[in-house]
Amino acid sequence: MGPVTRLVLVRHAEPLKAGETPGAQWPLTEKGRIDASLLGRKLAGGSSRAIVLTSPERRTRETAELAFPRVAANVRDQLGEVKKPWYASADEATEATANYLRGNVVTGWEPREDVISRIAQLKSDFGVLESLVLVSHGVFLTTWLDQEIGLHDPFSFWFDLRMPDAWEFDFDEKSLKRLA
Repeated sequence: MGPVTRLVLVRHAEPLKAGETPGAQWPLTEKGRIDASLLGRKLAGGSSRAIVLTSPERRTRETAELAFPRVAANVRDQLGEVKKPWYASADEATEATANYLRGNVVTGWEPREDVISRIAQLKSDFGVLESLVLVSHGVFLTTWLDQEIGLHDPFSFWFDLRMPDAWEFDFDEKSLKRLA
């Protein structure tokens, strides 16, 4: 890991789940747009000094644009959400997520080893940066943090994430602090 002095992990704001539209194309709701802008103000006013990397999915790109309007976010495929099937009910999706985050193999889900490999590839590109912001998704970020610091209960961490949410991660101390 290169000497990143500040790593901020951001979960996207609230998306508009639009019927048959694939999740990767979901825009933010109006509330999500407002919340993303407010998050940017809380995170040093949308600082133009940060390097912002985002998942290719629309809801993350819009979150990054609204939270950091003075920074051109770079899209990185490695930050995409864990690949998983669509679930008809929220209960089914939550149960599958719980199983996945507890380390179980879940049919149709991207293997954890593949997610960890994406993370390693992304980390090798960090280099020397003063401030890095990654805008991604809840299951991806939870999987990353569990790999890095061994979360006590990854499912509870994921379940308690907000939309949007922001966390500062210190690589040296292996510590995590909620920012907003």
